[in-house]
Amino acid sequence: MSLWKVFIFLITRLHFHLVVSKQHETYQNELDPDKPLYMDPTNDFVFKKIFANCTTLSLFINSALNSNDLTVCHLNNPPQQYQDDKQIYYDIHCKANDNSTIIVEMQFLTDKFFLQRSIYYTSHSIVSQLKTSGEKRFEKLSPVHLIAICDFKVFENGKSYITRHQITNIETHETSIPYLQFVFIELWKLKFNKIKYQKDASLVELFAYFFSFQIKNDEYKVGFNQMLNDNSVIKTAAECARMSAWTEDEKERYEIFSREQARIYGIAVAADEEGEKRGFEKGEKRGFEKGALEEQKKMIINMQQRNLSSDIIQDVTGLNATQIAALLN
Repeated sequence: MSLWKVFIFLITRLHFHLVVSKQHETYQNELDPDKPLYMDPTNDFVFKKIFANCTTLSLFINSALNSNDLTVCHLNNPPQQYQDDKQIYYDIHCKANDNSTIIVEMQFLTDKFFLQRSIYYTSHSIVSQLKTSGEKRFEKLSPVHLIAICDFKVFENGKSYITRHQITNIETHETSIPYLQFVFIELWKLKFNKIKYQKDASLVELFAYFFSFQIKNDEYKVGFNQMLNDNSVIKTAAECARMSAWTEDEKERYEIFSREQARIYGIAVAADEEGEKRGFEKGEKRGFEKGALEEQKKMIINMQQRNLSSDIIQDVTGLNATQIAALLN
């Protein structure tokens, strides 16, 4: 991937917060100057802000899993677990009323091992339930569901941008092991197939349309505004992304998350090019890991220089005070 493509990506990701007023290009302002600004919902901070509303999250989960009975009763914050002294980060990690675990991930950066990582995430959540020894520890084992929203190609075949996967009986196609379920929402297929807004679409389909916010054509802009008028759940989600309703602290966090996403993308591209140049994957992996640590360190120093509180820095980076201190030393 060329540096020109990296530059285009950086401009696309950062243009939402470079200028707060007139220079913001949003669908609402183009159609009606009196309407508020909406920030990119695929941004980590905005994504988590939207689904901090447990009602919105419950409705989205039910639609994605083809269920009507699930209610989020506990939203883990921060959404992380530990495995062999290593932290596992989730965008959204919650418990439902049936005691099932639900993980919701927004993944904008291409990850060729994302399927394997998805299996690791869900399997770890299964294993983490077994806190006692003996046969009885399996009695209360609860299902784990992963809903992944991806802006890259996960599956080569098929036009459907929403696919659901379970462990089934090969002969009868019936679900034989109900403890793992995966839902993948591939935004790139929605964009590639130029899927239009439909009022009678399911809520998960509307959210996929909503998360395709970066599309720049008049038809999408009209559909986006119509969707806000037609669906109260999507309207509530959009209100969470309405910049005029944000505090200065939230705007600061949004800016930091946007820059961090752009930096990570640039690091990944640079590492990928280095790996290709050398002809082996180790160059890519080492380059990414080393570069990511250096960039994270720079981001922490930058936030400290801007007098951001330690709570904000920990929230943005996902690191605790001890880990931040170790990274800076």
